Parts: sequence; C-alpha cells; structure tokens
Amino acid sequence: MVSTGIDVDALMSGVEEQRQQKARTANRADQIRAASMAVLNALGGLTVQDDELTFEGTKIILPAQYEGNVGKVIEYLDQWRRDQAKMYDVNRKFPFRPYDVAAAFDRTLRAISGASGLGVTRQTMFGPEPPAFITVPISLDDSIQVPWGLVKWDLLDCTFDIGYTNTSEDGVVGYITANLPKKNRAMVEGFFMRLEEELKTNSIYKGKAINGAQHPEFIDIGVDPKKIVYSDAVMTEVETHVWLPLRHPEAVRAAGLKIKRHVLLEGPFGTGKTLMGMLTAQEAIKAGYTFIQVRPGKDDLFAAIQTARIYGPAVLWFEDLDTRQNGDEDFVSKLLEALDGIQAKNGEVMAVFTTNYVERIQKGVMRPGRLDAVIRIGPLDASGYERLVKAHIPEDLLGEIDYLRVATAFDGYPPAFNVEIIQRTIRYALARTKGHMVDKITTEDLVHAAAGMKRQLELMEGAREGANVPTIDGLLGNLVGDVLVGHRVEHLDIIKKGENEDDE
Repeated sequence: MVSTGIDVDALMSGVEEQRQQKARTANRADQIRAASMAVLNALGGLTVQDDELTFEGTKIILPAQYEGNVGKVIEYLDQWRRDQAKMYDVNRKFPFRPYDVAAAFDRTLRAISGASGLGVTRQTMFGPEPPAFITVPISLDDSIQVPWGLVKWDLLDCTFDIGYTNTSEDGVVGYITANLPKKNRAMVEGFFMRLEEELKTNSIYKGKAINGAQHPEFIDIGVDPKKIVYSDAVMTEVETHVWLPLRHPEAVRAAGLKIKRHVLLEGPFGTGKTLMGMLTAQEAIKAGYTFIQVRPGKDDLFAAIQTARIYGPAVLWFEDLDTRQNGDEDFVSKLLEALDGIQAKNGEVMAVFTTNYVERIQKGVMRPGRLDAVIRIGPLDASGYERLVKAHIPEDLLGEIDYLRVATAFDGYPPAFNVEIIQRTIRYALARTKGHMVDKITTEDLVHAAAGMKRQLELMEGAREGANVPTIDGLLGNLVGDVLVGHRVEHLDIIKKGENEDDE
C-alpha cells in the first residue's frame, strides 16, 4: 500500500472540531438573540398592557365575566389566539432628523439580531419599487449605507417602513411604521425604546459641526488657530461674549449668568467673520456643543433653530443676516423670539449673527436683552499685524522689521488681502535675491508687497458697488481658507544659500 502522508484520523478530527465550533457559535448567537428578545419584551411590556388576558407565572387570568363558564372560556381563548396572529400597524415618530433615525435603526437592529434587515419590494400604482439603501454621511470623510423604505425583520415577523414626517415643533423628523402580528407588539415597542436610546446617546449629528440643511451635512472646521489673527480688542470681545460660556459654563452659572447669548458680529467684507465661525466651531465641539452653520441662500433659519433644539446644547452661526430680511422689518425680532422659545424650554442655544451692513439691521433689536453684544470685526492693530506676519513667516527668515511701517502699509486691506500680501512678500524677497534667500525678509519687502495689492483692492471695491456681487466675502473667505488650510506656506520652497537644491 502506498502511503499518502496524510493522517486521515487527524483530518477527520479537525473537521469534527470545526463542525462543533460552528454549532457552539450558532448556539451562542441563538442564546444572545433569545436574551435580546426577552429584554425587548420586558421593555415593551412597560408600555403595552393587554387588559383582556394576563399571564402570571403558570396562571392565566381571564376577564371576570367568564368565571364558571368553561365553554365561553374556550371560545374566548380561541378568539384571543386568532387575534394574536392578526397584523397591526404600530407608528412611531422620533424627534431626530430622518437620516439620523435611519442610521440608528440599522445599528440597533444589528446589535439585537446580528444582521441588518432585508429590503422589501414595495408595490405601487406605477409598478414594483425595489428595496432601497441610502448613503448617510457620518462624518466629514465617512459615510454608511443604511436601509430605507420597507425592511423585513423575520425574527419578529415584522416589516418596518422607514421614512419621515413634517412636524410643527421639530420640522422634518424620522417616522417608522411597523407592521406585525399583535403577539409581537410588546417586543416591537421594546425595539423602539432601544432605538430612541441609541439616538439620544449615539446621534451622528449631536456634538458635531454641521450645516443647517434638512438633511445636515458635516462642515470642515480644520482651520489652524495659530494662522488666524484678529486685533486684541476683537479677541477680548469674542472670548468674553461667545467663548466664555463654552469654556467655563459652570463658572458662568455660578455667577448667576445665562449661558444663552445672542451676539452680532459686524464688519466690512473680508474681515474674517466666517473664519471666526470656524474658530467658534472648534470651541463648541470641545465643549460638547453641536455647531450649526446657517448658510445664506441655502438654509432656512427657523428650520435650523429646530435642529438646534433637537441636538442642543448648540451654537447657531447665522451668516449674512442682513440678506435674509427680504423687506420684513420685524424679521430679526421674529428670529430672536424663536430663539427665546428654545430657552423657555430649557434648551441651551447660543446664536451668533454676522452682517456686512449693520445699518440694515432693525434698530429695535440692538438693545441689551435682544442682542446681548455687538462686536465689530475690523482691521488689525499694530500688534495684530506683527502677530500675523510672525504667524506666516518663520522667525529665521525675518530680519529687523519696523511693524509700525508695516501696519501703515497694510492699513485698509481686509484680512484675506493681508495673507496674500505676506505670500507676495516672499516672492519680492526671492526676486530681490535672484532666487536665493541670501538676506532676511525686510520691512521694504512687506511694504512693497502691500503697495502691489492696492490696484486689486480698488478694483474689488469698485465691483462691490455694482449689482449682483453679494458673494465677495465668501470668495475672500475661500481665499483665506485655501491659504490657511491644508497648504504649505511658500517659504518652505525657498532655496537657502548653501543648501542642497534637492532639499525643501
């Protein structure tokens, strides 16, 4: 007999061990599902009461009118059994945005049963509608696919219909209908309780930076605070009226002050109001607040307030308030009243408004108690210009700089221009040194760069006076964002004398 070199007994033993392991795993999964069902049944039993029939241990408690009538008892129990198999609809509205509900539904179902539900084809008057999955962003860079529409859960012989409804208090929210046998109603109610708890503890939006859309999207707040400079006076006002409640809420409460603030940031185009919003978003997220950016021309202000109420505590950042009034002189008052309504229900929501034209804002709202503070975002002071230059040019590349002259040369330029001037300064220095940074960057380099931007500023100022130019502030904000976020300052590409030309 020729030996194959295979130990058949060992092979068979290994196969049997794998079979047993699979059986143990399957048994364990069944035990987990059974335990989950028991928990759901117990939870649902807290809200579902069947007055017709009660089970107490080994006893069945019947309605009193059947006492002594065995025939009627049998008829009643048979009818009760048939009723338990009848299909019923259980509807539940969840006060969270629809995609948040859909994502939480999928997580809850997987946690209980170990798998997602099965999509079901819906029959419509236009023909069959196949099962649907929707892509739901869960962060700035990540998204998931979750079921939407009809979803079958065989474990409870239940079909869920996942969708949304519009409410007066919360706006558009998630809405789920469960079609199931009456006997499983308690477990479905328990499932809904688990789902609501999942939404409260693991919402995809709460504590994040989002916009004010009906289906919120995540926004990029990754600006570098070290690269963004304001005057000392501006920073003092912002830190006092906007950031203090976020950084030290307990101290604010202990002093008998309210967390709620309504603050207006005003100033000309390009002074950095949008970037201040990104810095505030960073502070809000660190404090556990939801930050909601309400974009001009895209997001409904009052719907955003509803979102803030749902996902509070929150900071609402309303861009370009003056463009929203549309001739309604009481618009801002109505907005503030809506915000006050949230506070009356113990919702902690801070609102910050920005405007390029403060003179267009209704004067009656300027009094304390309506707007708590008005902060002007204006040009930098001398120390601000010094910090700005040092933030964007490494110290080893700077010579002796006359910052008073620099402040004079930079005066009148918006921050977006100031950053570009500093970038151009490096170009002036490279041109002066024939492409090699032999000398340090000088005051003259900075002054010449500022003078070179004068004509561009004049053209922008002239264009601003024309029609249909409402987005220059946004364009400048994008320019600053391009410079500050994800891009390297040009000094990194400068070739110093004596260095290898292959080195950066």
